[in-house]
Amino acid sequence: MSPPGSQDCAAIASRADRSLGAVSGRRGAAIGLCRLVYVQNMSVPVLVFASYADAFGARTVQAPITAPCTVSDVVNALRTLPGGERLPSRPMVAVNQSYAAFSSPVAPGDEVALIPPVAGG
Repeated sequence: MSPPGSQDCAAIASRADRSLGAVSGRRGAAIGLCRLVYVQNMSVPVLVFASYADAFGARTVQAPITAPCTVSDVVNALRTLPGGERLPSRPMVAVNQSYAAFSSPVAPGDEVALIPPVAGG
């Protein structure tokens, strides 16, 4: 999915690239730069359960992040909130109801959940 305004960004970068290419003989740099600088501030709702819900005082917490981001970015954002200091170093996380690695991407609209440790027999 292209970020909002990416068509405009690509058109502007393409025009700049033609101008720069005529001078430097290099093409493509402006388009790549345009895509690198696109970021979006957003808030991801994170479902928390059991001891995590107790720590945050809610069953859903809004993690303030900048897109694009990863599970690690979401967890680090949660650590900055009151109660976040009670999270373990690498909590179990699910994205869209599937366990996710810390390097997994998180996109706007994804469902993120922190899975607390469980015991039983």
